[in-house]
Amino acid sequence: MPAPTTGSPIAVVGLVALVVAIELQVRIIEEPHLIKLHGATYLDYSTRVGRFLPGIGRLNEQTIGP
Repeated sequence: MPAPTTGSPIAVVGLVALVVAIELQVRIIEEPHLIKLHGATYLDYSTRVGRFLPGIGRLNEQTIGP
């Protein structure tokens, strides 16, 4: 009987690449657009909520910059 497998290494690499691509798209494209569009209102909102899950990935003073 063959040993159980834990998944294809190609699938794992694909998943990691997908997560990285989504993170970059949100941080580089979406967040600057939302800050430009909504200003302080979005910054206040983004310090209270998470990017993808509640409380995880919130913006803070260091993330926002001067």
